[in-house]
Parts: sequence; C-alpha cells; structure tokens
Amino acid sequence: MRKPSTIAHGRGQHTRTDGVDALVDESLEVSRELGDRFQLGWALFTKGLILNKVGDTDGARQSYQEAMAIFRETEDVTGYALVLDGIAVVDWGEGDRQRAMRIAGAATAIRNVQEIGLADINRQTAQFYPERMLDDPELAAAYAEGQTLTVDQAIALALREDESPAG
Repeated sequence: MRKPSTIAHGRGQHTRTDGVDALVDESLEVSRELGDRFQLGWALFTKGLILNKVGDTDGARQSYQEAMAIFRETEDVTGYALVLDGIAVVDWGEGDRQRAMRIAGAATAIRNVQEIGLADINRQTAQFYPERMLDDPELAAAYAEGQTLTVDQAIALALREDESPAG
C-alpha cells in the first residue's frame, strides 16, 4: 500500500498546499504509530516543503530538523541532500544569505557525488537557485566553502549545532 505522503509527492502536489496537508498529516500520524522511521522522515520533509511554501519558516525548519535527525540515524544520503537544500531555502527566506549559500553548496556537493536529481524540488518550489547568484563574491565564497564541508559538518551547520546556546 502506498502511503499518503508518497502519493502526494508522486502527484507533484509538493508545490501546492490544497488538500496535501491532510495527506501529509495522515502520513505523519500513521508513520509515528507504526514506528516507520523511513516514511516518517520523508513525510516530515514533505511537510517542510509545504510549510515553507506557505511562509511558515519556523514550522518548516522544525520539520526539516526532525527529518534530518532521522536521515542522519538511517544514513539516508538522499535525505541529507534534500533536507540541506530545504534548510538553505528557509535560511535564504529569513535573510541569512551566507548560511544559506554554505548549506546549498554542501547540498550541491552531496547531490553531485550521489547523482541526486530530486534535490531540485526545494529549489524549484522556492525559486532559489544558488548557482545563479555566484556573481556576488561573498555568496560565491560561501557557496564554495559549503562544497568543501563534510556531510557531518554540513548537517551540523544546517541544524545550527555549530552555534553555542544563548544564555
């Protein structure tokens, strides 16, 4: 049986919000009940796409962070690339251009090594194309720096593990 987030994703509904929220929420609920970590990670990723599309960057970041924790646990490299790109989009939308470009550079490096074409979903949905912004020297430097990060460094950056807690 195909799961709701898989159906929504397969129909290309990740770029629309009408009716998809219910499918994704159902997938989240069922995945949690069944303990299906793989499907939960992908449902959370899809939820992040939707939330970012409607401007809920806090909700999107939270969904992406939870998805990344699952992908990190399961070593799902495709998940890394997609969630890194999603977090880069969130950071860009929040005005943190340097961080967004570093994370996007890391996501691109992973995509190129793993030949992951699906990662374009984030960029298409948000109209965020880092490669088109490389004429800005600061953004180009941040992007290039991101491409040199290890996967662990990129995940730590995206999850803000590189920052000390406020207090």
